[in-house]
Amino acid sequence: MKNFKSLNSTVLVFIGLIGISTFFACGDQATADQNTALNKEVNTLKEVRTDLLQEIEGLKTELESKAASNDSLTMAGEEMLAVINSKEAELKKMKKDFSKTADGMANEITQLRQIKTQLNHFIDKMEQQVTILNKANQSLQKQVSDATELNKKLSFEISELKSLNLVTDKELKKFSATSTRTSNFRIDIKKDGNKPTGSSRRAKEIDLSFAVKNLPENRKGTHQVYLSIVNAKGDPMVVNYPQTVVIDPSIEGGLATVITAQQSKTVDLANDVRIQFKQPIESRLNPGFYQANIYTDFGLIGSAQFQLR
Repeated sequence: MKNFKSLNSTVLVFIGLIGISTFFACGDQATADQNTALNKEVNTLKEVRTDLLQEIEGLKTELESKAASNDSLTMAGEEMLAVINSKEAELKKMKKDFSKTADGMANEITQLRQIKTQLNHFIDKMEQQVTILNKANQSLQKQVSDATELNKKLSFEISELKSLNLVTDKELKKFSATSTRTSNFRIDIKKDGNKPTGSSRRAKEIDLSFAVKNLPENRKGTHQVYLSIVNAKGDPMVVNYPQTVVIDPSIEGGLATVITAQQSKTVDLANDVRIQFKQPIESRLNPGFYQANIYTDFGLIGSAQFQLR
């Protein structure tokens, strides 16, 4: 019996040792598993942190590039520089004190994501301003283009007016015209239906009228009055039956010349008498300036200009 009790005690001690060994063995395995998981988490956090640092570096470069290439941005350059420098300082401090624990890395990742969000915000803001500036530049370019086109048109019209003035000066020198002049000159361009127009394509008739002023006594009475319409080059308006007339001013120094008239009429001239011509447009006129000259058998007494577009 005594030997049996001793055997039982030995068995119990052996079983206890086995239990303790198994406990420690299980504990070591659990610790190893925890360490493996922790290392895996740390490595993952390191990768996330590295990726974020690279993204932030790229955003910084993009931000600096946009700020440098857009001097006219309304956002102050000092603000841009302050943002970049501030984030640069934050990153340097974080890199210097980078944590090696999972909790520390998670906190750093949160900060890096905040920095990334801020940089993205500034880039979006800059791109919006660039879009606004581009639209403004397009509008300005169109205005410049329109102004250039208008200047070309005005230059052409000024050139035509100068040509007309040369024609007028030439006529005045030729005739040394008398003091008799036209006044209250009116020119109306009519289209079909007797409606006014300024279009060379639609113009069908030129209606003009004027009064006679400063007519001396010896000029009163019956005279031929001629209508001669010329373009800016001095070329006469084309009609089916033009009249070639020699005008010989009856004043000393006046020079005789030949004119082409589209129409003429016999008029009993007197001061303030109003004379009217209705000249059909028999051949389409080109856009530009024209001059209507009024002659009598004793010289040029007046002219007026009009424009067709």
